[in-house]
Amino acid sequence: MAVENAHRKTDTAGVAIRALESLRILAINNRSISFLNEETIHPGQEISIVGSGFLVENTVWFGTTSVLTQVSISGGAMLRVQVPASVAPGPCAVYFGNGNGKSNVVSVTVE
Repeated sequence: MAVENAHRKTDTAGVAIRALESLRILAINNRSISFLNEETIHPGQEISIVGSGFLVENTVWFGTTSVLTQVSISGGAMLRVQVPASVAPGPCAVYFGNGNGKSNVVSVTVE
């Protein structure tokens, strides 16, 4: 593929088309979802969500409370999001969604 306009034609570049990645949470605060029962989060705390299927803009859900966030690229794609102050203590379902659908739901403990 190349782009051409009145000024010149660019070098040819290869383009790969692949299937969409599944929307999936793999870790929260660098802790695998297999060990999230040991992880607690706090209202107002910024957390990182590592996974797949992120788009530029995503919505992270804490139970029924949503927060818009953008993907961050720093050592890999992740979402950085502040836990809403209104999230009640106790078990909380967390997932993210974007224009491609909804991720798996993981449970964390809010203290």
